[in-house]
Amino acid sequence: MPERINVQLKRSGRSSIPEGVGMAPKMTSLILHSLAARYAAVLENATSISGKTFKRLYIVGGGSKNNVLNQLTARATGLQVLTGSTESATVGNFAIQLAALEGKYTNNAGVVANAVAEWAAILAIHPIDALGNTIPVHRGEEIHRPNRKALA
Repeated sequence: MPERINVQLKRSGRSSIPEGVGMAPKMTSLILHSLAARYAAVLENATSISGKTFKRLYIVGGGSKNNVLNQLTARATGLQVLTGSTESATVGNFAIQLAALEGKYTNNAGVVANAVAEWAAILAIHPIDALGNTIPVHRGEEIHRPNRKALA
């Protein structure tokens, strides 16, 4: 990875970072600052496309645990950065997969947002096994999928 980063640095007319364990902090700093700058650029594009101004940025998944990256992102975007659980990204991805399996997908829009929201709410509160069946939360109580259809 350092070699590929140095190639990109040279392409942009900047000095490369010598490789080696001693340069790991400098390389890490470059990566984190680059990520924060990219987040800011993407948010700027989203603002211009949507016409909406963002007040805060929610970061979920494993990246939410990196306080340095979160602080750099707040500085780069000018937004308040709030972090969620590390499992949120997994829950969201799984909710999208389940909604798609139910057929709540269109070629032009992707998975329908409200179908994803329904599944995310269920997944966030009630565990589901590998076959898509809800696991009883309390003895005798079971939460059912929105349409009760088999997923596979």
